[in-house]
Amino acid sequence: MNIGILSINMYTKSLNFACPIHSYAFQQFLLKNGYECKILDYKANYYDNFNSRNPSLYYSEKYEDQLQKTVSTEEERKQREEKLKELKGKRDAYQELYREREIRYDKFQQFIEANYKKTEECWDSDLLEIKDPGFDCYICATDVIWKLQPGNGFDRGYFLGSTAMENKWKIAYAASRGVPKPYTEEEKELFFHYINDISRISVREKSLREYICQNSHQNPEVVLDPVFLHKGEFYDRIIKKPAEENYVLVYYAEEVPKNAFSQAVAYAKFHKLKIVELNCLPTKGGLIPDQNEVERIYRYDVGPDEWLGYLKYAECVFTNSFHATCFSILFEKKFFVGTRHGDKITNLLEKLGLAQRKIYKGNPVLKAAVGKIRYNLPGRILRKAAKVMGAEGIRERLGTVECLKGREFQGRIEEIDYASVLEKLEEERQRSQKFILDALQAWPQHSRKEDYSAFKKALTYPVLYNSRRKSKEISFTYEKENVKLLKSGTYEYCPENRPGKNDGNTRLEKNEFQARGYAFAGWNLRIRIDNRWFWYMQDQSLWPLGEKKEEGAVKPRLFKEEERIPYLPVNSISSLVAEAVWEKAGQE
Repeated sequence: MNIGILSINMYTKSLNFACPIHSYAFQQFLLKNGYECKILDYKANYYDNFNSRNPSLYYSEKYEDQLQKTVSTEEERKQREEKLKELKGKRDAYQELYREREIRYDKFQQFIEANYKKTEECWDSDLLEIKDPGFDCYICATDVIWKLQPGNGFDRGYFLGSTAMENKWKIAYAASRGVPKPYTEEEKELFFHYINDISRISVREKSLREYICQNSHQNPEVVLDPVFLHKGEFYDRIIKKPAEENYVLVYYAEEVPKNAFSQAVAYAKFHKLKIVELNCLPTKGGLIPDQNEVERIYRYDVGPDEWLGYLKYAECVFTNSFHATCFSILFEKKFFVGTRHGDKITNLLEKLGLAQRKIYKGNPVLKAAVGKIRYNLPGRILRKAAKVMGAEGIRERLGTVECLKGREFQGRIEEIDYASVLEKLEEERQRSQKFILDALQAWPQHSRKEDYSAFKKALTYPVLYNSRRKSKEISFTYEKENVKLLKSGTYEYCPENRPGKNDGNTRLEKNEFQARGYAFAGWNLRIRIDNRWFWYMQDQSLWPLGEKKEEGAVKPRLFKEEERIPYLPVNSISSLVAEAVWEKAGQE
């Protein structure tokens, strides 16, 4: 069996440290158990043309595009101003970290090149509609792969829902949709259309399992994240030990756990430790204020192996990251978890008997998140005791100091019973390993042959008509309100309320463009699947726009006026453009 793995790994806008690591861990588990597999070099549909090495350049372009937009109402003006502010903020933040970002990106690529068995070709949901990577089995593996992305919808590749994967053995391992948000009926229908075609499903969160069970015939298992398929020592081979020693690690991802910052500083102060701050956000210098009593080191230019090293060698970890929590457990660290939306961390902590490690809003870590307070002594008693035992004696006897409402009192930190935690973890690990191995072993019985054409034939899409030649050469008799002048200088006509349907019966309209000195020869069809454009060719194939063809290769097919648009065997059509083809007048 030849297995293709789709996961969030190489293309993350924030360069999230965990993504390349959990993909590595999953692939290594399969290889260890004798399964040949490759990680697909895969870009999700929402990645766009993002410049991951220099995001400031990407946001600069987006900012300039937004500036050029015309607005006609006050509401549109406000929306544009808000968008400009957002884009400028991101542009400036990444500009301040320009060099550090380059270093971080390069380290990610070095880790991937050194540790992955992956495809040479880069894939996306568009390409998977027209080409087959050639795998017998596909696995979509972990993290927030089933998220509904604003403006982009679901990424079909992560659902194993592209044409290349049809009638192949499909497995979902530890899939997540992130923080649940209400779906429209259309979105819900599409979600279950995808997952009902997956042969074996496991998910990472209990809430997702419940949602799927309530709305489909599927009965997914809840399994551990792939990083837990191995024990902590497995990662020693890729860990890079940091130069820093005697530090508290503060690491946050996506959201800012402000409730953890003051607690981390208090912990570091008392234990006479420095703070190392890492994050996924573009924040020059970090977010923890400089403290006179605590040395603070901020790093943005680290790679995945260095991130693991900072976790492994920390004296204590303060985080709101799911995967930093996972590795804190694997490395048997003292750790505390700050605020984060969603239930993935809560599910994990409850499963392993670690719910008390969470920092709850309004409650200091050392009182609420660690457990029972054993001492609550007024300041006058502490001062009297200090005369007898000295300050160090109080610390030794009573534990960690924290401040609450200006009064000093004592609370002993309860150690994590890692013997109990690791016992529970091993039970879950065995169950998770069994799921994926059983799912793979069931493949030889696979003989399904589904017909996917009904779904594809029901697709509808806008049909647009482009003059191809520049406006100065073109006149037209279309309704003026339905014709736009594009940046390219060409005209584009959009018929009102006349979408195409992918059943092979929609007809092209008559041409109403006229070009001086030219005769209309017909239409070439340009199809956008998700993000990419393709020409419809003479041999009925789709050819990526801009990709070079060999000499003598087939050309785009020429369609006549009012000819039927053919059925396209793809799972998505964003739009179809008929481009006018012209011949010089009098040409035979």
